[in-house]
Amino acid sequence: MKVSLKNITKIYGKNLAVNNLSLEIDSGSMHFILGPSGCGKTTTLRILAGLENSTSGKIFFGSKDVTSLSAAERGIGMVFQNYALWPHMTVKQNIEYGLKLKNLSKETIRNRLDASLAMTRLEKFINRLPSQLSGGQQQRVALARALAIRPSILLLDEPLSNLDAKLRTEMRDNISRIHDETKITTLYVTHDQKEALSMGTHITVMENGKEIQTGPPKDLYNRPKTPFLAKFIGETNLLEGEYLGRDDNNLHKIKTSLGNFSSSYDSKNIFVKGERVCLSIRPEDFRHHIKPMQNENQKNLFKGKFYSSHFHGESEQLQFSSPELKNHLLMTVYKESANTKWKKSQAYTLQVEESDIVVFKI
Repeated sequence: MKVSLKNITKIYGKNLAVNNLSLEIDSGSMHFILGPSGCGKTTTLRILAGLENSTSGKIFFGSKDVTSLSAAERGIGMVFQNYALWPHMTVKQNIEYGLKLKNLSKETIRNRLDASLAMTRLEKFINRLPSQLSGGQQQRVALARALAIRPSILLLDEPLSNLDAKLRTEMRDNISRIHDETKITTLYVTHDQKEALSMGTHITVMENGKEIQTGPPKDLYNRPKTPFLAKFIGETNLLEGEYLGRDDNNLHKIKTSLGNFSSSYDSKNIFVKGERVCLSIRPEDFRHHIKPMQNENQKNLFKGKFYSSHFHGESEQLQFSSPELKNHLLMTVYKESANTKWKKSQAYTLQVEESDIVVFKI
């Protein structure tokens, strides 16, 4: 089912928690709301669930205006950050609880219980109490309970934040698998960029109660609209400079403290010669050269001194310093560069392609 939020605003006293937010969530999508703490993402989810009223604005499920409906009348399933399981009830009883409130037949309850247990792979734990389960198993019970009522919309509020790294990865796979099987429209709130990028069909990034950008994960990562978004959605290097105009190849020319850069970034912004701009370059988009470059390849080159490295298993993150910069530049290398012997304070030539430089107005 499609979900539409129209000009949603929420004010607590003098605090503007959600500021005129409008979103279109496609039917069957896994739509993430991502942002730092206090940006309004959980408040938005609670308004959508009917747990809080908005100060103004409308909510539609399909073509139906549900703004004035209670949480029970909206037909949504919700999974909370703290699981919210009844501690004195078994897995079976927790899942059945919401079904019994709907006065469903015993056969219907049994069928839905069995289906939810199978989907979340909890059949072996049916008679256990929450205290007898791991964090990941408890989260699966909360998910099974939400799915058992056959919701048209599923809301997930930071569901994996209390799990360790290994369990988070396992639960990401479980949630993605269940979504693929059910095709339930899902709105997922998180502050974890990796969750959003790896699982989402669409992501909305919020800051200070406002939507900053919405789109598929690759679009947000590769074509962020603002320096904040570029930095928040993944690691990047930000360089300020002066816009020089376009060259004969219609490339943007920018003068920075590291030298001149060319960018083929297709921006909707109209840049004015002489204005200040900001460049974003992802760490994995840098290339390094030890030998001198041929003249025809000498574009977007600059010198950096190797400072330190951090090994991440599948990759290694390097830091380079330059007297022209306050912060270190980050470069990510993978296995093909694993044999390079990096020497501290040795100068390396770094290069980036025109297509990998994003240009922002400041």
